[in-house]
Amino acid sequence: MPFPKKHVPLIKFLGPRKFLQHPHAPPTASHSSPSSSTSASHLASQLSAPQQPQRVGNAITYASPAQLPKRYQRRMLTEAEIVAIQAGGADAVITGA
Repeated sequence: MPFPKKHVPLIKFLGPRKFLQHPHAPPTASHSSPSSSTSASHLASQLSAPQQPQRVGNAITYASPAQLPKRYQRRMLTEAEIVAIQAGGADAVITGA
């Protein structure tokens, strides 16, 4: 009678790593006050200028949903959809495509 093989997990855990160095995050604008070298006009120009999409590896990141291509933007709800949501759900079952 052959013995079954011992189960070997596919994931190999490294165990506790006590001496990892964690890089400190740079201070954000919400946590720090503007320095003397940062002027109000410079901050205003950064906020008003449209930001270009940034490529990170194979992904493209956008600063706001308005910059997304049209096919990925959220579509506006119809009046019937708004009424159905406010009423707590659909009253009728719609069949067909």
